[in-house]
Amino acid sequence: MIAWFAPSTPIWNSLSSLFISSVASGVFALVAGLYIYYFFVDPNDIAAKTTILPQDIKQTLHVIALRAKDYKIFVRTGRHFRAEILPVLVNRACQTRCPIRVEVVLLDLRDKDLCEKYANFSQGLII
Repeated sequence: MIAWFAPSTPIWNSLSSLFISSVASGVFALVAGLYIYYFFVDPNDIAAKTTILPQDIKQTLHVIALRAKDYKIFVRTGRHFRAEILPVLVNRACQTRCPIRVEVVLLDLRDKDLCEKYANFSQGLII
């Protein structure tokens, strides 16, 4: 509208070009942001959503500890991690002389769905 109704002077042409470039860069930023949001997924998020069956936990955690460069685990208390997995990670770090970044996240017991999953898991171990 500025280009259509404004007189053809250098100031109005500059203002029109500035406005058009601002709108174009804003549209590009929105499209690029939506593209990144839709198509790019954090691999750590995918790995964090992996569920291990109760009967396979001990073996799977041991295999992961033997191969891991980084180790992130969500646990209720961490007793099994401290007793069995942490020594494996320490031995591996000493043997390879490479640090292993370990992150242990205690489960939030205020999350009702999570507590139900843990209760079902615990009942599966008892039976």
